Amino acid sequence: MMTVMASVSFALFAFSVFLWMKERNSALTAAPSVIKKNITPVEASLITGDSFTVRHVTATILDLVLKEHLSAERTADGRVMYMDNADRSKLKQYERSLVDYLFYRIGKDGTFFMEDVESATVDPEERGSFYTFLEKVKNEIQTELRESVISRRSRNARTVLPLSSFLLMISGAVMLFEHPVSGLAVWAGSAVLGGLMLKQEWLTAYGMEEKERWQRYRNYLKNHRTAGGPLEELAADYVYAVAFGLSGNYEENYPLRDASSLQLRSSEFPLYMPAAGTGALFIINRGESEQLTEAFYKAEHTEGDIISTNANDDGA
Repeated sequence: MMTVMASVSFALFAFSVFLWMKERNSALTAAPSVIKKNITPVEASLITGDSFTVRHVTATILDLVLKEHLSAERTADGRVMYMDNADRSKLKQYERSLVDYLFYRIGKDGTFFMEDVESATVDPEERGSFYTFLEKVKNEIQTELRESVISRRSRNARTVLPLSSFLLMISGAVMLFEHPVSGLAVWAGSAVLGGLMLKQEWLTAYGMEEKERWQRYRNYLKNHRTAGGPLEELAADYVYAVAFGLSGNYEENYPLRDASSLQLRSSEFPLYMPAAGTGALFIINRGESEQLTEAFYKAEHTEGDIISTNANDDGA
């Protein structure tokens, strides 16, 4: 009886590992039939291996300002007011969720102030809603990456592995009394399947190419001292730097602080000089991003990258 149970346990373990490896290899060789070129700063950050955190909410807001889906202006009392003027059909699902929550639940009637986050989330129930909002945005970003064939999630293995691990655990407990070595071996197999369950989403072949491309760009933002260029490009670089967690490096490499510095250094912008109040000028000249991220952290009442994504490594 014990021999039969051991044989069945081994067969179940081998099948489960085979299924996991088959789905992993299928993911790593997958390529899209149509390539989506619009990779947002948040998506680029997660592709390169970052975990999802509230700085990505800040980066998304700045990205939408730069793309003129949102507008931002400083009010008479010195606060920054963000306004929703987005065409919903042009937003990705997670961007729509972000705008709907921040501008119509935390904010009011399509406007949003940084201070609204702390005011709204003082209430424990609303703070729980804020965490739910972050989880929803993270899941929708992961869905976007899968739909772009940048990542692929395990299908059958997601069901088979937990069930197999549980059955091996029971089988090992039964065998432990008569054949301790076999029982421990079966338990070890259960633990291995439990470890495999933690990694059931992988970058595809296309995702690996995108990861390499965005890592090069990330290294550029981290190490390269910008020589100047169109302000819209500088602002776009800054938004990606915020998403990558490199805003400090970017500001050190290109220390623009206010409108007066633009006037003094206007020779560095020979191709494009934006009018005052444009999204690019706002993003470059305002120190709002760090304060905005800090407000989100306070609302969450925790620190660090507390929400993780699995579509973030090379499949190893």
